[in-house]
Amino acid sequence: ATGELSFGINAAGLAAGTYTATVTASATGYSSAALQVNLTVENQAPVAQTIKINFQDAATVPPTGWLKDYGRPFGPRTTTEQGSASGSATYSYGWKKRSDGSPLDLSANGRARLSGTTYTNASEALKLQSSLMHMQANNIAGSFSGVKQEGYWEISLPNGFYNVSLSVGDYNQGSEPESHTINVEGVNAINAFVPTGSTGAVATRIKSTASPIRVEVKDGALTINASETINGVAYNGVNTKINSLL
Repeated sequence: ATGELSFGINAAGLAAGTYTATVTASATGYSSAALQVNLTVENQAPVAQTIKINFQDAATVPPTGWLKDYGRPFGPRTTTEQGSASGSATYSYGWKKRSDGSPLDLSANGRARLSGTTYTNASEALKLQSSLMHMQANNIAGSFSGVKQEGYWEISLPNGFYNVSLSVGDYNQGSEPESHTINVEGVNAINAFVPTGSTGAVATRIKSTASPIRVEVKDGALTINASETINGVAYNGVNTKINSLL
């Protein structure tokens, strides 16, 4: 009698390399037959991608080459200035409540400190430095034309390692206490930065990461917050405002 033998190989979780197995068929009264199977597992080169997000108000045109986040709840972004030219979502990102992780609308918390021709004629760097999103407006004691609730930001991304650069601060001098702190995927990026100087003194009012922060995404989303305990150390901001993310 003749027949067919079929089998499959699950290569999930195997390290790159060559694997060898032998399949032997035997039956009473017949000579045994052996088949050697070679399996080569190769690493797939990661696809490099650069995502640049500017945090700002809804009306302002983002700096050239940057997508804008103006405080919408986490979800698919389907407009040109948020990553899609066709109406189909290219990215999913936005804000969630620190208290329970549910979607949070902070669209009233975005700011562009420059406007009109002053903004239009500003350098791309200054456009980034002069716009922001209030992440911890709940710390503001006085009046505020926005949502006084702490939020964190997420973007859906494939699991893997990412280099992240960002900046915090406020181009305008204000009276409310502020101590800007940012954590990315369980790594503290900026801790307790307190702006100094008058309005427009970006050298002392804006703080950027000195070098990219290397983080690993394990749950399909890159998370950025202003309050987190990491390895027993509390990294908690006060009235933190984020400018941009790269």
